[in-house]
Amino acid sequence: MSKKALYTYYLVMLLLLCTWTDVNTAPNIVIRLAYIAALFFPALKYAPQMFPPVFICFVGASTYYVSSSFMPNEIYYFAAILFLILLFINNKRYNKIKIPILVVFLIYVTTIDLLYNSKLENIEYAMFITVILLSYIDMNKIETTQYSYAFIVISIVVCITFFTIGDQYTVEIQGQERTMWEDPNYLGCVVGMGIICAYFELMRKNYPNKFVRMLYLFTILIGIPMLLLNASRGAALSTAIGITFITMFSNISNSKKISAIIIVAIAVVALYQLDMFSALEQRMESDDGTGNARTTIWAYKTAAFFLCPSYVILTGLGYHGGFMLGTYDGYGFHSDYVAFFVDYGVIGTMLLILFFLYPLYLSRKNKPNRGIIYAMTFYLMANCATLEPLTGGRVIYFLFYMYIIILAKKLNYNEK
Repeated sequence: MSKKALYTYYLVMLLLLCTWTDVNTAPNIVIRLAYIAALFFPALKYAPQMFPPVFICFVGASTYYVSSSFMPNEIYYFAAILFLILLFINNKRYNKIKIPILVVFLIYVTTIDLLYNSKLENIEYAMFITVILLSYIDMNKIETTQYSYAFIVISIVVCITFFTIGDQYTVEIQGQERTMWEDPNYLGCVVGMGIICAYFELMRKNYPNKFVRMLYLFTILIGIPMLLLNASRGAALSTAIGITFITMFSNISNSKKISAIIIVAIAVVALYQLDMFSALEQRMESDDGTGNARTTIWAYKTAAFFLCPSYVILTGLGYHGGFMLGTYDGYGFHSDYVAFFVDYGVIGTMLLILFFLYPLYLSRKNKPNRGIIYAMTFYLMANCATLEPLTGGRVIYFLFYMYIIILAKKLNYNEK
């Protein structure tokens, strides 16, 4: 089967996924199993290196669509599927990509959660999925653009859903209507991933034809208004940081950088005139100075944590222990940095720092391309400042991190 035929096939599968919008019931289990088999078999048989981006695309699309549709709705099912498939593929000759810090991180958080809470959390499953998925990748044959396509498609699916049927899932919060089939903050950050990938591919002129170029432009043009109307301050700020870094450090002439800045400035003014910033402005005006109580949560959680024995401060309380700390029924941190400190202690916090430094370390000598690695890494870091995508085990964020590592290593590989 040709690559064009596979792309067409997966477009049909994606459209089929989006036909199921019932949030209360799922398709029959037999139908779901048949769909999963039909989804993964063609890529594994005809284009094995397409399997990881296909997996990313459909996991992300089903997770952030209004329903899981024909895909599993629990993270451990994805882990089991990947592990079982891995038993039947021949990857011994692959030039595999390794992320040592992720393996160490997985071992550590698994140990802490089992030790303190006797159960595996979503973060362990998300890390395990990422480590296993790396086993499917051959550095000699990988096409990094397919990974950009995956995040771009997820972004488009979310945006089209937002603008077409999103009004069916609105609720009123503090006098403001917000689309809520998924937490708007996480929803916005996932859309931002697609915008970052599309902008990066445009800036390096990596489009084989006009259709792909228009796809990139469409992603940006539909994504940015969605971010503004979605009113997630963190997602909008993170995306702005990513675009700024790509523009500043991309390997293009200064005149083209200035042109890009002018285009972005004109777009911002136009969107403001179209009243696209109103929802975002309302959210900022309604803030009482605590980041919607975020700083209050951080203060009492950390204060309670410092009352723990010194060995607990070193190792943390585990995910469940941190979630329950200082409350009767449990409450999240709204920041991965505070969450890692309390959940996994000083050791876990150090591992998190190394986790983010690793892609920067990989790209340190690749001056022409390190800007994009910096942009994507800082984008993910900004996401984690006011959300908990990593401690919460939201797998698409770990897969985006995996893409950053793949891109860094592949760009280094190409420079040799």
